[in-house]
Order: sequence, then structure tokens, then C-alpha cells
Amino acid sequence: MQIKKPMVWEEFGNAELYAHLEQAVDDVKSGRVQDVDEAFDDILSELDRVKI
Repeated sequence: MQIKKPMVWEEFGNAELYAHLEQAVDDVKSGRVQDVDEAFDDILSELDRVKI
């Protein structure tokens, strides 16, 4: 028997995912954006802290 890993949106729950995406769209429309290099640095630093 193979166990199917839930997709990210299933873990979030649809309502939470849509709220997150809606906020992201509002942020972009309002100009609340982050420099891409800074964003990637933030993401990579968070991934470095993840223990697997």
C-alpha cells in the first residue's frame, strides 16, 4: 500500500491558501514587494534552518 503525501494546498486548507494568495495579489498591486535577490536570500536562509 502506497501512502500519498498531501499536496501543499491540502495541508494549508483551501480557505487559508486563497487568503494567502489574495494577500499576495494585494501586496503586488499596492507596490509592497521585495527585491528578488533579497527574497531569495530570505528563502535560502530559512531553508538552511530546516532540519530533515
